[in-house]
Amino acid sequence: INNKNQICLIYGLSKNEHIVLEMNKQYINKIYRSYVPLESEYKYLYGSIRGGTPAISYNEKYNITFTHSVKVFKFSWDIYIYTMGFYLFEKEPPYNIHALGNKPLLVPEPISTLIDRPSQQNLVVFPSGVIRNDEDNGFIVSFGYHDCINKIINILDKDIDNNLVINN
Repeated sequence: INNKNQICLIYGLSKNEHIVLEMNKQYINKIYRSYVPLESEYKYLYGSIRGGTPAISYNEKYNITFTHSVKVFKFSWDIYIYTMGFYLFEKEPPYNIHALGNKPLLVPEPISTLIDRPSQQNLVVFPSGVIRNDEDNGFIVSFGYHDCINKIINILDKDIDNNLVINN
């Protein structure tokens, strides 16, 4: 919710764009689009950036959202690796992206002997929920793991700050 008491939803990431819908109770008032910084470099290394958690306040000026990316490795079969990253964006219109993580915060291990998986071809970390953890100066993020179980991780502000690439 912004300072005009309007609901703002991150609609998605597509074609290097971050899209925010500003809404009242019944209608979309305005659609904002902004460029995702360094998305092409990130995509090359870790896969295309996609959705994840709802946005949450990072500080007075920016929101944060934890995203997933997927990279496909081609062998005699395709292996999909889903990782967790993040980006910061302005709290007010035009909701421009301020910074992007320079690498994933969480990567699945290649072979998990601890849990049965529906497919050995999908290595998955998919963020879904987030709350602020003021006690530890960070965020507790829930995520799906290998399409089988749910887990949580505590991500500290300092780990986010050390992983930022500012959009100029």
